[in-house]
Amino acid sequence: MWYVNFKKTRCKSCYACARVCPVNAIKFKNEQAQILKDRCIVCNECSKACPQKNSILKSEVSKIKFFLKNKNKVAVSIAPSFVSIFGENSHKIPTALKKLGFTYVEETVIATNPVLEQYNHYADLDDGENYFTSFCPTINNLIEKHFPQFTKNLIPVVSPFLCHTRLMKSKYHTDTKVVFIGPCLAKKDEGSTDVSVDAVITFAELQKWFKKENINLDELEEGEFDVICKDRLLFPIVGQTTRVINDKNPVKKVITVEGIKDCIDILHALEEGRFTNTIFEMSACIHSCLNGSGLDNHKTTYQEREINVRNYRQKCKIKYKDFDDKYPYEDYLDKTPLGKIFTPKKVELKVPNDDELYSILKSMGKTTLKDELNCGGCGYKTCRDHAIAIYNSISEINMCSPYMRQKAENIANLIFESSPFLIGLVDKEMNILEFNSNAKQFFDIKDDDYIGYPMFMYVDDAAFYDCLNNYKNIYNNIVPIEDMNKTLSQDIFWLHDEEIFMWMAYDITEKIENKKHADQVKQDTMELAQTVINKQMTVVQEIGRLLGETTAETKVILSRVKNLINEDNSSDNLRNP
Repeated sequence: MWYVNFKKTRCKSCYACARVCPVNAIKFKNEQAQILKDRCIVCNECSKACPQKNSILKSEVSKIKFFLKNKNKVAVSIAPSFVSIFGENSHKIPTALKKLGFTYVEETVIATNPVLEQYNHYADLDDGENYFTSFCPTINNLIEKHFPQFTKNLIPVVSPFLCHTRLMKSKYHTDTKVVFIGPCLAKKDEGSTDVSVDAVITFAELQKWFKKENINLDELEEGEFDVICKDRLLFPIVGQTTRVINDKNPVKKVITVEGIKDCIDILHALEEGRFTNTIFEMSACIHSCLNGSGLDNHKTTYQEREINVRNYRQKCKIKYKDFDDKYPYEDYLDKTPLGKIFTPKKVELKVPNDDELYSILKSMGKTTLKDELNCGGCGYKTCRDHAIAIYNSISEINMCSPYMRQKAENIANLIFESSPFLIGLVDKEMNILEFNSNAKQFFDIKDDDYIGYPMFMYVDDAAFYDCLNNYKNIYNNIVPIEDMNKTLSQDIFWLHDEEIFMWMAYDITEKIENKKHADQVKQDTMELAQTVINKQMTVVQEIGRLLGETTAETKVILSRVKNLINEDNSSDNLRNP
């Protein structure tokens, strides 16, 4: 993996990393941040800016533990800025490192002078050229990858870090593993291509390792490094290289530049030919190595860290005042190469033609020059730079904040205006903020003078107070509009974060009238039905009475006929013998 990357599961597409990356080395694909290795200068600004603390740093602690477990001899070069972090416990660091298992422990600053000699040589060249110190690997990356025309101006010598590791390999033999511990994440990149370096970790990683091994510096005795150094101990403080070179009264001007933005500004100025015969001591980090990208320094200020460095130096001057000043690596300098070749590494982006560029800009809602706000919210200086990045598939349209805001507003306005409901926004003082078209049409509002009017001028606001005071939304509340002879059904929502009401209503007057008419029809029908029923009952009763009388008469007649027949039969019997 690259020296820093992002966890896929935690990226929230906030684009904070893209906005702070000084070289646009963040790619977004499917709303997931990815680092473009070809463009990355390993400044670690993206990790610092990530609100999710989503970055993953490549660690070689396990690799070093493997060396120690296999009984390899392991030498350590520790950058002088360690003092800024460990403060009063700095003299205990040799003891702590030996406790971890390291064989040799030295300070990187011991290798500063051979590099400074090369800087002094270039400072005395009266050739009109500008040159850059090569201390800072992030600046070296910046020039090689983004200002390749200036690679020839990087002083072709290794940094004190690589100078020291190469000298250690010479001194302790090539089978000894050499580890660098420093304040800078970019040192991992610098050391990865040099055969003298077997592993690189940061001070933050070292602190975690101490904690995991239960090494408490407060409980340890002070120790000494295997090579004593009492010179150049202030080198972590910004401007020290400039001071040392200027002490030699060089031909060239020597200027200190700190912070990636100022460094980039200087490079642009050099493109325009605004400097000549100058050496630039450039540090990507403001306050240089005392504010390095690999420091866990959020608990201390820069001023406190600088005091730690100065106090350590003062203590060393006293402690080692009688120490032999002979350079400990004098015998190894001649057989240790210290030169370095810097090469252009810029990867050019494809450039769209005018039609392609216009098409991309149009897709972001930018059809005129005034639409190109160049706000920088996407991380690019101009909208056209962003469009070129989109063309190269290293950015997305969604990264344009004005476009996304306008898109969201358009969708909201579309919903607001196309809804069949009457919709209004009302502040907590019950004053109207806005009505949609349907609401304005319903209340016969012709202009925007209604804004700021009390809501009760249009609708009884009792339900609004009920919603606010009882912490509940109101649903299907029937409210008459008496002066209009209308009736509304309203819903009222209190938006707590915005402290406004959202009012939604629809006209139910016609429904109510229809219901009244339907109810009247039902009532009339029921009354008519009851009348018919009553009449039918009367008819039935009359028919029953008439049927009863007729039946009685029939019975009398039939009885008479029956009697007559019976009498006739009796007479016949009397006549027969």
